[in-house]
Amino acid sequence: MGMVPKNLESHYIKANFPSNQISYAIQDLVRFFSIEGVKHRLHILNPDVVINDVEQVVKSYEAFYNKSFPEKIKLNLYMHIALMLERMVLSEKKTNDLRSVSTNLTKEQKEFVNISKHIFEPISLKYNLSVSLDELLLINEILSSVI
Repeated sequence: MGMVPKNLESHYIKANFPSNQISYAIQDLVRFFSIEGVKHRLHILNPDVVINDVEQVVKSYEAFYNKSFPEKIKLNLYMHIALMLERMVLSEKKTNDLRSVSTNLTKEQKEFVNISKHIFEPISLKYNLSVSLDELLLINEILSSVI
């Protein structure tokens, strides 16, 4: 009692705000929650800088697949990739050879790894690291429901 049905809230928002403003607001919320989520977990990297870099990665995947990922997937990617970068910067191993991609990967996984190498190239150069095959396959798993 006294609660507004969800569809009525949605209708009100859609009726009173342009869809592009709603999209920007949602994107800002995803960024905010991502930064808040990683702020206390990152010890070396600046959360604002990392989230900007991660946002570019996510946008590159969306552009390649010509899709806009749901906010839940974006939030998951932002958190995962930001923490992955911190782990990789802190780890001793700075390079990882992806040329020897295992033959037991599916065709789709191999394609994803090749795409990802290009998408992560700016970050690899900026942070002086190479994203491992295992990490790329985890990202592939996160995206598997939407690509």
